[in-house]
Amino acid sequence: MSTLVETELQMVERHVRRGEVIIAQQRLLVARLTESGRSTADEANLLNVFQDIQVQHLLHLARLKK
Repeated sequence: MSTLVETELQMVERHVRRGEVIIAQQRLLVARLTESGRSTADEANLLNVFQDIQVQHLLHLARLKK
């Protein structure tokens, strides 16, 4: 039986990639709601949270790559 072990660098790179997808999806949702004239306050706030988390992931990645 083989065991796949993910390094910290690989994990953070995966988090960054996943974060990009999540942010893109949330931006699309906000745009669609805006186009339909619906409120986007909650969705926009969540997008901000996702973006803040992504910044932290990117900073972590930069530290690991030093």
